[in-house]
Amino acid sequence: MGPPNTKSTRNRSSPSAAAVIVGNDDLLIELLLYLPTKALIRFKSVSKRWFSLISSSHFCLLHTRRHRPTTAASALCLRKSPSDFYILPLFTKPSKMRSFKFNLTSDVIHESIAAANPNFRTKILQSCNGLFLLKVPQNTRNLPGDYYVYNPATHQNRFLSLNFLPQNNSQSQRRQGILGINLAYDPSNSLDYKIICVYPDPCSLYVYQVAVYDSKIQSWKLGNGAKSFLMPYDVKFCDGVYWNGKIHWIREKGRKLYHFDVDKDSVGRSMRLPWEGRWRGDHVSDTYYFGNSNGHLHFITMYLNQSSDSELRIFEMEDDCSGWSLRYRVDFNDIVYAYPEMRRREVDLRYGDTNDSAISVLGVVTGENGDSLLVFHVPGKVVAYKLKDKSFVDIVNLRRHHFSRKGLLKFGCYDAYEFIETLAPV
Repeated sequence: MGPPNTKSTRNRSSPSAAAVIVGNDDLLIELLLYLPTKALIRFKSVSKRWFSLISSSHFCLLHTRRHRPTTAASALCLRKSPSDFYILPLFTKPSKMRSFKFNLTSDVIHESIAAANPNFRTKILQSCNGLFLLKVPQNTRNLPGDYYVYNPATHQNRFLSLNFLPQNNSQSQRRQGILGINLAYDPSNSLDYKIICVYPDPCSLYVYQVAVYDSKIQSWKLGNGAKSFLMPYDVKFCDGVYWNGKIHWIREKGRKLYHFDVDKDSVGRSMRLPWEGRWRGDHVSDTYYFGNSNGHLHFITMYLNQSSDSELRIFEMEDDCSGWSLRYRVDFNDIVYAYPEMRRREVDLRYGDTNDSAISVLGVVTGENGDSLLVFHVPGKVVAYKLKDKSFVDIVNLRRHHFSRKGLLKFGCYDAYEFIETLAPV
């Protein structure tokens, strides 16, 4: 009998490199940190241990710090009804919508509601660079609900206790007094975020107060130097857009923008909206889109020419806030020609009759390479118009879905929210 095979004996007794890595959390975390967000989300399903590691706040913080933060959306989150949401990828072919469910784990949510349908009347108030701001009801009677910051990629969430509001009013009255609550988050500057809440001053009409929540210290304080401020009654505090360090609010009647500067902790007025400078005798539709995508603030409206040469005009705010620039013009007739199903009957554009043109703008999405898509909805389809080469791309055929109805639109601009894959902790 010959000597024992020392090589094979050593191999059997020594753990492999893979086993060493898998058995060592520190080594495994170090390797996982090199992977992109999309891969890590898939790898959560490898095992309970991997799920726990990748989902931990510590790992999410390390990964977000190591990787260059991106604010480019890969998809849209679409709300079909108060309880049904879908994720629609924008830059993959073929694009396929998938159902999306919220996973709110806070004990604050009414247990019977969460058990019956965790999406029940959940409302996305804002999408801001990868995080959602949610409003969730407490009961089936649709009374005022609670607010959460939510990461749709990881399903991590944080409940916002509105403990800064006056305590002498009932909880219901206090919730109804909120005029607008907005999220300010820019991962290129900081992984901390702030919540800006506007509510009426109890002592004066058209005078308001603002409170600011800082995620770093997890508490509220009075904003604007703890001073009340005067502003027109019809400013849309509920539809604020975060861009360039400010929450921007529209006042439609005065065609103006107001803002709250997060860094300076001050309320102010920005420049006018680009509704001026239209052609003589033309009409500007009251329908508009106002939003931020990957660092670009856009304002879109429809100009209706008496000669029927109408167009969608896409304006963009200059980086230094010095003014609006007209970036793109999209001929309305080109859209009608490409998608005749949007024309329900002949429309008299001279009087701004656009209700019978079945089209809704879902947003302008700016990708990582700088290419911009105008995403809109016509009956049976969600479509992208490539602004650089002026071509149309069908993103998804909605006729294959059970909710599609001939000639009807299911999504509007307030039903579409940018979905950005990030492990940013909340």
